[in-house]
Amino acid sequence: MVVVGDDVTLLDTDTLAGPRGLCGVLFVHKLAGAKAEQGASLEEVYSVARDVASRVGTAAVALSPCTPPGKLPSFNLPEGAMEFGVGIHGEGGVLRSSSVACFDCVSQLFSYLADKRKLGLARTDDVAVIVNNLGGTSELEMGVIVNDVITYLTVQGFRCHRLYKGTFLTSLSMHGVSISVFRINRNVEPLKLLKAPAVTSAWSEGTDLTALCTDNVVKIERVDESRIPTEIRGKAGGKRIISEMLHRICEDLSKQVTLLDDLDRVTGDGDCGTTIQHFVSQLKPKICYLNLFDNLSDLFLQLAEITELHMGGTSGALYTIGLTAAARVSEEPILSLHRAVVTRALDSAIQAISIYGKASEGDCTMLDILYPVHRILCLNTTSELSALAAMVIKGCETGVMKTKMMEPRAGRSSYLRPEITKTTEDPGAVAAATWITAVCKVLYAGSF
Repeated sequence: MVVVGDDVTLLDTDTLAGPRGLCGVLFVHKLAGAKAEQGASLEEVYSVARDVASRVGTAAVALSPCTPPGKLPSFNLPEGAMEFGVGIHGEGGVLRSSSVACFDCVSQLFSYLADKRKLGLARTDDVAVIVNNLGGTSELEMGVIVNDVITYLTVQGFRCHRLYKGTFLTSLSMHGVSISVFRINRNVEPLKLLKAPAVTSAWSEGTDLTALCTDNVVKIERVDESRIPTEIRGKAGGKRIISEMLHRICEDLSKQVTLLDDLDRVTGDGDCGTTIQHFVSQLKPKICYLNLFDNLSDLFLQLAEITELHMGGTSGALYTIGLTAAARVSEEPILSLHRAVVTRALDSAIQAISIYGKASEGDCTMLDILYPVHRILCLNTTSELSALAAMVIKGCETGVMKTKMMEPRAGRSSYLRPEITKTTEDPGAVAAATWITAVCKVLYAGSF
């Protein structure tokens, strides 16, 4: 007999019941069934099933319990909370936390799968993955989850030979998802069995993601910091300070998501913070893989690709345009980064955003932050960096406050009555001020 206990969230394996069987059992069914279809003996089928069961793990999370017909919910879960480690019979989980962004949730599930006491999943492993709807998750939500699973697998360097998405093993109406991973050994037979045809109502051929394997990811190397000009060497060194800036931008923007959405509910369609969060969730796991070792142009283009593909909305389009324009005039190596280069890049971005966004300073947009910052850079070419950073931060604060007094002439807020917007900061300006301030604070963190 083969017992499948693929739940990796339960760390105590000394109980009589043992770990639960979850959606990972489908890998056992699929490969053992394919082996049987070949006419293999019962002993051979048993051997395949036992081998697969030993290399399968599943982690699940839910935003709400299931509700059996005519009965109360299977457990209580407060609004705004999520439960990790739930089962397929309506059981509660092993960890309850406040709701987090989708990518962070996916990362937590994979952290369970990486636990060496369980599956011990490691980077560069060959894997097959099932993203399973626990019953009450919408197709839109499943699409978002699958996208973040693919991002995680790609960034971490896994070779995913098959990705399956669907409603395979539910817990009735539970609003949640499980991720099952099968570690494929280097033997070709498991892959052949996995890819063997199977005709059922829910199973599919899956998607081969091996082309996305990050075998050629740029490796972070130590460099001779004596080559880094004093202007940017600061406390961390040129390339590391860029990475710190990006991390700080992600951190500070994440803190502003609710505020930005609230401001945008007054002046727009209420999703400014959400679009920013989409950008942050995609940028954060990729920071260490960004090509930080060539020139600023490459960095800006990689950031532009993230805003174009993941940010969405008008903000995503405008940031993509601005970053692309900045890339055209920023061929200098990062090791020679100087304020003159930043000033030139910002000028190019402002001009492009103004042209394609049909806005200018005073129209109550992010340009009411970018223009003043550009002027500060132009007028203070010899100031100490600490003093310059302080002036830029002050300029951002002043620019944000000024948008409360402006009559919008661009964007969705321009359609509204002046009395609606007059006492509200422009969310786009607040977002721009947030990331610019984050950059300044990293340069001389000890000064602020």
